[in-house]
Amino acid sequence: MHASGSDIRRIGDLFDIDIDSAARCAKAFDRIDLPHQRECVSGNLPFMSAVMIDPWYALADPTRRRVFSRVAGGPCSVTEIARELPVSRPAVSQHLRVLLDAGLVDVRRQGRERLYRPRHDGLAGLRRELESYWAQTLATFKTLAEQTYQTDATAQEGTPSR
Repeated sequence: MHASGSDIRRIGDLFDIDIDSAARCAKAFDRIDLPHQRECVSGNLPFMSAVMIDPWYALADPTRRRVFSRVAGGPCSVTEIARELPVSRPAVSQHLRVLLDAGLVDVRRQGRERLYRPRHDGLAGLRRELESYWAQTLATFKTLAEQTYQTDATAQEGTPSR
């Protein structure tokens, strides 16, 4: 399997690298014998499995949280993010890929750049989960407070007044 020019351009776009670097990556990938390389949906269209990453996992990495924080501040490119972090552009691209697969960010092309921005509904699932924990904690606290109040009230009824 040899990468075509469009494959090399896609690799370059995906990892925000120049065409020569993308070509080297494609050439190195051709040397790897992976079973899924031979699987095709039809013709030469390769089978790609859709991977959805757990948003909690995506945000567990401190560097990825910093990348997400920067994206949450407004649309930005890999280069802009890498300028603000002590990691390389390819590393930022990989972090953004995880955030993209977790449904936390979206990407759109603007000229030669790919601009990343937060998904409006990206944190909704996390927020619902946190709110359910908070609601459960408040309900438990209320029950405990009521039980303590009832115990105190019962104890005071049994004590003679002075």
